[in-house]
Formats: sequence, C-alpha cells, structure tokens
Amino acid sequence: MTVEHLLRHTSGLTSFDAIVSVGPFYRSPDAMIALASEQGFQFTPGTQWAYSNTAYVVLSRIIEKIEGAPLLKVIDSRIIQPAGLEHTVLRYLGDSVSVVDGHSSNTVVKVVDDYVNAYAAGGIASTAEHILMFWHK
Repeated sequence: MTVEHLLRHTSGLTSFDAIVSVGPFYRSPDAMIALASEQGFQFTPGTQWAYSNTAYVVLSRIIEKIEGAPLLKVIDSRIIQPAGLEHTVLRYLGDSVSVVDGHSSNTVVKVVDDYVNAYAAGGIASTAEHILMFWHK
C-alpha cells in the first residue's frame, strides 16, 4: 500500500466507521487503525476504489511521524494560522463547538453534536465564513 493509495481511496483498508462494533465510543487513532486492520483488506491495494476514513487516520499518523508533532499542531501551523482561520480547529474528544440547527418542513431540528472519532477523517470544525475563506485561498 502506498501514500497514493491512501489519498485516492484505493488502499483496500476498511473504513473504521463501517465496522459495527465501533459504535459511538472513542478510540485513539492507533486503536482505529488496529480495529480496521483486524478486518483485513477489502481488496488488493490499487485494484479498486472504496472510501475509507481509516486511510485518513493512517495519513495523519504519517504526517505526525514526518513532522515530529501532533496533527493538531501541524494543521494549525501549516494551514489554520497562515490562512488566518482563528475560528477553525481540529477537534478532539470532549471539545465542544456550537453547531447550527437544522430544519425539516419548517420545523427547527436541534443538531446533536456527538463528536467521537473523526480525528483526521472529518474532525475539523470551522465557521461558514472561514470555510469560504479557505475555499477561496
């Protein structure tokens, strides 16, 4: 398996969030990788495509090894600070951010913020304004 396989979702790694036993419980990045690894490969790397959040976690661990710093610090120093995104964070277990209420048939739907395991697979939270700023940089 190569970094390109991880980036293109052709690694064959099972996405940790597709494993029923994961449930809504926190697991460290290494535990998520181990759990997905126990499932074995879905296919030989490079032969098929399947979205994998586990691939993002593996990529983040590679980044941490190369940079010698936690992912939070790397993202902050390389992306968030240079882009002036002071309302953008990589969330960890227990972090609390406000979320926008949803709507369905003219009824407000309270959104439950039950962040658990996203880490590098969707753990960044930001404001709408900062998402637009990032998109246009």
